[in-house]
Amino acid sequence: MILRELTIKDQAAFNKLLDEWDGAAGFSMLYGLLAEMDFGSYIKVLSEMRDGINLKDDQVPASSLFAFVDDEIVGKISVRHRLNDHLKKVGGNIGYGVLPAHRRKGYASEMLRLALPYCRTLGLDKVLITCDEGNEASAKVILKHEGVLENLFDPKDGSSKKKRFWIQL
Repeated sequence: MILRELTIKDQAAFNKLLDEWDGAAGFSMLYGLLAEMDFGSYIKVLSEMRDGINLKDDQVPASSLFAFVDDEIVGKISVRHRLNDHLKKVGGNIGYGVLPAHRRKGYASEMLRLALPYCRTLGLDKVLITCDEGNEASAKVILKHEGVLENLFDPKDGSSKKKRFWIQL
């Protein structure tokens, strides 16, 4: 598996991802993609997000790294370069999702393993990762990478309570 940003050559793999993503657990596999947007424009939006260009007030710079096995996208991991008030509570520095056909194969764990050195290149010395209270699969992935549970946070907005883990880099 390789973890990398999209290039224009990835359009077929990306289109397949669009057909297969189920929106699991509210993770936005396609954050920044608008219905009328072509693939090249989407790549530009992701690049601007990474570089902190044209961000909305509630956004932080974030890198979107896609997990490829051969020429197929199996998942995506988002690395937020810093935390704002919202991310400190429920979003964290890292979010990830694996396509349904590729779950329970160890890809989420491998994606996180590959993303942690990337986080170091951003100057981070620890990262916050959150998951829903009932998402045992995600909690196992985080714990496998030495995540330490800080607390259980209740957003009090009707959504699931969030387990908040820290990983020292």
